[in-house]
Amino acid sequence: YSSGSTEIFNLDIDAGTLVINGSGTFTGNLTAGSGNSIFKSDSSGIYLGDPVFASAPFSVSRSGVIKATSGTIGGWTLGTTFLQGNNIKIDTSQIIVGSTASSYFDITPSALTHRNANGTPSGKFTLTLGTNSQLTIDGA
Repeated sequence: YSSGSTEIFNLDIDAGTLVINGSGTFTGNLTAGSGNSIFKSDSSGIYLGDPVFASAPFSVSRSGVIKATSGTIGGWTLGTTFLQGNNIKIDTSQIIVGSTASSYFDITPSALTHRNANGTPSGKFTLTLGTNSQLTIDGA
């Protein structure tokens, strides 16, 4: 289909291609692909990777809520249970400050502990919280 000498719509059934040149407004739901190789836009929002909005590994709701099961955002790595930057990792049970390749701080709901690179407490600093709270500092 063309308007004058400019082609604006071309459907090649044999090749399985559809080309639309120009701009306009699409009114309705949009689906490209199928199964886990799908892109959809409907009243829920836009989403990829699953035909059901709530199960899609990536989605943006109509109100702007973003969900991604993994990826990188501004230098931060997003995993299924953690967010990690250069020298900080936040997961569902703790916060690690520093690189675990050397000594680092481990913050949990029950303690703040200085640890060696192998993950064992260094003994240099431990703050234990709870019923028997205590602070242990060793060294200068």
